[in-house]
Amino acid sequence: MTTDPDSFRAIIDSFPGPGRRAVAEAAGVKEGLVSVWYTRDALPAEYWEGVVRGAADLGIPSVTLERLARIAARRTKSKGQPECAPAA
Repeated sequence: MTTDPDSFRAIIDSFPGPGRRAVAEAAGVKEGLVSVWYTRDALPAEYWEGVVRGAADLGIPSVTLERLARIAARRTKSKGQPECAPAA
């Protein structure tokens, strides 16, 4: 039984194989940048659409814009700062 991802790390881990490579390809960035995101448990909003599209292409239905927004909102609320929140 798998659970839905509830952190940006879990989102990255939900991609198959070497997940950082798959996320990097979906976001259009280098794998090293995804490693930084993973370490920081972050996923900048400007890459969300590409990551969601890549997840859909790979058959990962749990990665959605809504889920990413919920994760970002929870992080913002707990830290009291707008980290990785969608731009207005």
